[in-house]
Amino acid sequence: MIVEADLSTVDGPRLLIEATIKEFGRLDILVNNAALSYPTQIDELSDDRILKDWDRIVTLNGRGTLLLTRAALPVLSRQHSRIINISSESTRSPEPSMTIYTGTKGMIETFTRCWAKELPRRYGCTVNTVAPGPIATENLLSAPKEFLDIVLKHSEANPVSTRLGMPEEVAAAVAMLCEEQAGWINGAYIPVGGGMVMT
Repeated sequence: MIVEADLSTVDGPRLLIEATIKEFGRLDILVNNAALSYPTQIDELSDDRILKDWDRIVTLNGRGTLLLTRAALPVLSRQHSRIINISSESTRSPEPSMTIYTGTKGMIETFTRCWAKELPRRYGCTVNTVAPGPIATENLLSAPKEFLDIVLKHSEANPVSTRLGMPEEVAAAVAMLCEEQAGWINGAYIPVGGGMVMT
C-alpha cells in the first residue's frame, strides 16, 4: 500500500490513518519515521533562509509526529499496540550544521517520555524511541560531500565497525519493540549505532 500524505498538515495524517484502516482493518503499530534532514549553518544563512529551514524541518519532524500520533490514537488497537518514534543519535552526539534537525529529534524524544507516561493505560500501548546513528540511506549517501566526510570520519571511532549502519538494523530494533514480549519496555531510548552512543 502506498499513500502520499503531507504529515505536516492536519488532513495528511488523517488521510494516512484512514487509508491504513481501510486496507488492513486495524492499526496495531505506529512508527513515526517521516523527517527532513539537511545541514543548516545558522551563522551563515540569511534570516529569511534560516526561518524557512526552521519552518520546513520543525513542521514536518515535530508537528508531523504530533499530528500523526493524534490521528492514530482513536483507532489504535487497545491491546499490545506500539508507538515507536524514530529519533537520532545526533541528540547525544550532534554533527556540525545540524542544529535544527537535531533539535527536532530532541523534541521527539521528549514526546516519547511524555507519551510513555500519558498514553499506555488509556490506549493499551507502549511508547519508545529508536535512535539510529549514521545509516546508509539514499538521503545520507547523497548528502553534500563535506557533510558526508564528517559523518564517515565520525564512524571511524565506532567500537563495532567503521561502516555505516544499514536500514535493516534499524528495522530490527523497531521489530523487537513490536513483539508482544516487549510489552514491559516503555519510555526507552534505544540507540542503533554500534555503540557510538551509550545510555
